[in-house]
Amino acid sequence: MKILFTASTMAHIRNFHIPYILWLKEQGHVIHVAAGEDGLCPEADAVMPLPLKKSMTAPKNIIVAWSLHNLIKHEQYDIISCHTSLASFFTRLSVCRRHRPIVINTSHGYLFDEQSSYIKRTILLGAEKCMAHRTDMLMVMNEQDYIIAKHECLSPGAIIKTNGMGIDLKKFSPCTPEIKEKIRRDLGITSETLLLIYIAEFSIRKNQRFLIQAMKGLPSDVHILLLGNGKEFSYCKILAEKLKFSERIHFLGYQSNTLPYLHAADIAVSSSRYEGLPFNLMEAMAVGLPLIVSDVKGNQDLVVVGENGFTYPYDNQEKFISCIRDIANRDRIEMGDRSVKMVPPYGLTQVLAQIVPYYTHF
Repeated sequence: MKILFTASTMAHIRNFHIPYILWLKEQGHVIHVAAGEDGLCPEADAVMPLPLKKSMTAPKNIIVAWSLHNLIKHEQYDIISCHTSLASFFTRLSVCRRHRPIVINTSHGYLFDEQSSYIKRTILLGAEKCMAHRTDMLMVMNEQDYIIAKHECLSPGAIIKTNGMGIDLKKFSPCTPEIKEKIRRDLGITSETLLLIYIAEFSIRKNQRFLIQAMKGLPSDVHILLLGNGKEFSYCKILAEKLKFSERIHFLGYQSNTLPYLHAADIAVSSSRYEGLPFNLMEAMAVGLPLIVSDVKGNQDLVVVGENGFTYPYDNQEKFISCIRDIANRDRIEMGDRSVKMVPPYGLTQVLAQIVPYYTHF
């Protein structure tokens, strides 16, 4: 078969889909990739640009969709596997109405939920409904999105809940106390410090502002590592300096290898507005960290409250601070051990085995 993967960015393809592309190629299939941003994907047989503007209503996106339509028609793909909300919408808009390829849409997290504003939910859900008839199979990653997809009939075909895209459990495992202590010394973090970690793009949705502001309600021996880049990075650094938390908030930028920082930490946190099924939390679980996360979709699927962590209402500083204080007085090692025991179903080997058969299902 000839299969096309589409996504808004090449980084998304590289971060999540290379194992699937390699597996499909091993089965003899031809794989093409169309994605935004410049970048290489040597694992694919061909790579094409997909220069979509981030705004759904940008006029240029219609031109891009028409070019994609011509590409699909010319290449005569058997299957199109589309990813990320923007690329998924315009990919499905581009498919031919007659003799079209099979379309598998993977939702990495709908950008709305029951708490979203009426206008936002109506627009984003409406876009998914409009493309439902061009979605032969829909994969979602968390319980809330599965309920939405089933209730709203967002595909006439199968709607499947997967355990994300899978993390490489060979790369993420707990470390010894000695290694943890050494990494902390290298970072200038004392053994008495309660060290939080949040790995995420700096954005309004990921909500690093909340964590910075919450530091004023936490003891001075609580520090946080913030890994990632993004539009909110500079603002958040300025905010931390303004609040005089620069010594307690460590801005480490984008790190291709996050493992040492996870090993250094005591607790993984998330302040996100909504998620699909977050890699950062699954990787934290794999190294043996308890979780304190906003009580939103995606995050909810990874926490058994009181067992491997706690949830707090989104953007509620009082409840977040209370969770930090509660977990500081508990056996964090025991809770981290429970995280490790819970993570195997989210491993790449298990998830790959769950997903790839669907590409030969039709």
